[in-house]
Amino acid sequence: MAEAALAPWREKLQCKRVFLFTGGVKSWSVVSALQDLGMIVVATGTEKSTEEDKARLLELMGPTRR
Repeated sequence: MAEAALAPWREKLQCKRVFLFTGGVKSWSVVSALQDLGMIVVATGTEKSTEEDKARLLELMGPTRR
């Protein structure tokens, strides 16, 4: 059901570029969700993220986004 509900949004958001700034709430999960919708995360900034969260963000965004 979730996939069906997200389908119209995927069409609209596909290839849209996004900059994400969060207050440290597991930013990698937000990046992952945006990428699942087909969006391109071009940069991210966080406050209060752990080093583990930062490493996971870099891994998700790939080598060209570091």
